[in-house]
Amino acid sequence: MTRKKALDFYGRECNRCGDKRYLNIHHKNYLNYGCEQMEDLEVVCKSCHQKIHDKKRTVPIPDKRGARQLRKEIKRLRSFVMRNYLSKEDADKMIEILNKQLLRHKANQKLK
Repeated sequence: MTRKKALDFYGRECNRCGDKRYLNIHHKNYLNYGCEQMEDLEVVCKSCHQKIHDKKRTVPIPDKRGARQLRKEIKRLRSFVMRNYLSKEDADKMIEILNKQLLRHKANQKLK
């Protein structure tokens, strides 16, 4: 359903190169996976999508997020790895960042 909505909303061509074949829907961030807004999505061809995913990724997550939300994001990220959206190395880096933020959050809660 999300794929069709994105194609209807953005048009049926790659947003980066204009190719109309082998179109994919790219999630600009994975924090809202499953409940995306249109601004979280981008229509790209297979080639451009691969280039996007070959770049080094970071997950900007504010420290204000609760532990529950961080755990959800870690779980989502692990499911992405299971479906081969990320390399194991990239996923491990992202999980490490999320785990550090979770520990920081727990430490801040103890200080309050």
